[in-house]
Amino acid sequence: MKRGYGEPDKIHELYRDFLKEMSEDSQFGVFKNKKQKIIRRDVMLFRMACYLFMMGSGIALGRSGKVSKRLMERLDKFQLLCLLFLLFVMGINVGTNQEIMDSFSNIGKESALFALFTIGFSVLFVFLFNKIYGKFQKGKVR
Repeated sequence: MKRGYGEPDKIHELYRDFLKEMSEDSQFGVFKNKKQKIIRRDVMLFRMACYLFMMGSGIALGRSGKVSKRLMERLDKFQLLCLLFLLFVMGINVGTNQEIMDSFSNIGKESALFALFTIGFSVLFVFLFNKIYGKFQKGKVR
């Protein structure tokens, strides 16, 4: 059937059913058939393409030199406000997700352990790199 004239075509119907079931099952989705999995993948790819397009457009505009200094100052403030709003909305999502709230202590422990290992091994590798690289730089001023 033609889009916009009466009933939606089969793809739109599948997509609408998919979104309804996704909202009922969970945030990550429990796929009941292969079509749902394909539609979910396509939606994710489309979103990623949109993100990359917007980022690329911004980079191209910034590199073109057509953005005034006054606008750049305003964009910094606007970016900060958007970031704060995004963090606020993410906080609402976390607060309303009972699954995350129930496992908050485990998430905190795992995050702290991950941070400690990351910092520890980073310091260790920088120390070892300086020890090894420093041997080759004996005669030069560092």
